[in-house]
Amino acid sequence: MEIIKIVRRERNLLEILMIIWEDSVRHTHDFLRESDIKALRPLVYQNLESIPELWAIKA
Repeated sequence: MEIIKIVRRERNLLEILMIIWEDSVRHTHDFLRESDIKALRPLVYQNLESIPELWAIKA
């Protein structure tokens, strides 16, 4: 396992992170409707681009 500081926010990386986010939300937030998740997607994507420090664990 490796901890990685993400410096470059390339589009393909952000898309992978969005898939992970959405899958996680679907498994843990059963109170959210599909319309809620769709409404949150742009906000989450925007925030992934602007978080000052972004870290990931690579298994």
